Amino acid sequence: MGLSPRFTDREQEIQPLLANGSTDHEIAAALGISKHTVHSHLDRIGEKTSSRGRPGLTRIAMENGLTDPAKLSVWVFLPR
Repeated sequence: MGLSPRFTDREQEIQPLLANGSTDHEIAAALGISKHTVHSHLDRIGEKTSSRGRPGLTRIAMENGLTDPAKLSVWVFLPR
């Protein structure tokens, strides 16, 4: 399955910010949306991928080419 049908444009914008260590507040400010909307997008990404929490969502972003692991600002344990 290609990336486009799997994640919305906004979900694709949020994932690299999350993976690079941005807080929900920072993501909201960067994208001009509310923290509540950020939470909604993260919940939908989690539902689509059966992932929960920042480490799992970071892994999803990396697996889908939405962030470069070499550019991550923090090292996290990425569960499989």
